[in-house]
Amino acid sequence: MFKGKKEIQVVQYTPESVKKAGVRLAETGELQTILFSSRKLIVALARTILSINPTDADLAYQAISSYSALYPLIHPEKEFRFIAHVDRKIRDYILSTRTGELAPALGYLFAQEQLNKPFVIDFKGLVGDDVTQTAVPDQLALALTGGACFLESKGSKDMRNKGKLRDAIVQSENGATLVDFTTEASYGLFISIPKADTDYPAAIHYTYTLNDGEPAQHDMRTLIYRHYASWFMLLGFQEVAERLANGEAMTMKKPKKTARIQKKKYYILDASDSLFFQAIKVWDKQFKKVQFGIAEDVFAFLTGAENVEINLPPLPAVKKQGEKFELFTDGTIIISK
Repeated sequence: MFKGKKEIQVVQYTPESVKKAGVRLAETGELQTILFSSRKLIVALARTILSINPTDADLAYQAISSYSALYPLIHPEKEFRFIAHVDRKIRDYILSTRTGELAPALGYLFAQEQLNKPFVIDFKGLVGDDVTQTAVPDQLALALTGGACFLESKGSKDMRNKGKLRDAIVQSENGATLVDFTTEASYGLFISIPKADTDYPAAIHYTYTLNDGEPAQHDMRTLIYRHYASWFMLLGFQEVAERLANGEAMTMKKPKKTARIQKKKYYILDASDSLFFQAIKVWDKQFKKVQFGIAEDVFAFLTGAENVEINLPPLPAVKKQGEKFELFTDGTIIISK
């Protein structure tokens, strides 16, 4: 079941060994592990789907469909795996599709909690319908300082796959040819989600290449607005999401309910109009007694207020969480009632 705490290994490879034919993959750096809650991954899954077009409320149905298909397929143990007999519950081509949707969601958490880039935007949604090239990155990830990178994530229940990892980094690098600003790096990820009875671990296999040139200025406010559009669409605030997705400040009034977490004030958002959460609560009880919030300073920034300084939670605070709340690096939060 899609519940509880989960973990997945993170393994880095040299880009030369990934790109060059006939060369074995060469690991570099220390083996690491990302720890996350199921609820965080579910939110990441929904947001990556909604971010394709944050003005289209109908994408909530796709998010519901994806999660409802995945819910019975995840093994209950801590390591993130499919159940052993997953092939008897879903056709292989459908599992490939659902795994392909999980990969950007894990890439989302990788960007936020491994790269410390809290703002994650769908790349095709950013560049628009004029892009004829299909081999482009999934996401553009940004830090509050303006540093940016491209990410492409591919997923499978198979063991590490050099070919797919190579395809991912090449696809990620293609992003640089389609935007008018320079990013710091391009990341390619191959995410292995094995069955419970296999002898290899779940892992995010990745490599990256540094991009040439000095990072150019870009409209950070508009990009940050677009990132949060998926959060408000997820919670059922369609008009707010549409304004943010179009680069406009939201006109939403300050919510009356607040919570103080780690000495920081959060506004509690009413998610009663959330199609996604109202639907999944039918079978997933872990969202029955939760609230959703956003940091006070982030809310003020999204209203277009001038001279607002955003102080996002540091990574140690995000990773060190109890049962009462789950904090994202962008200042959004899930709070247990």
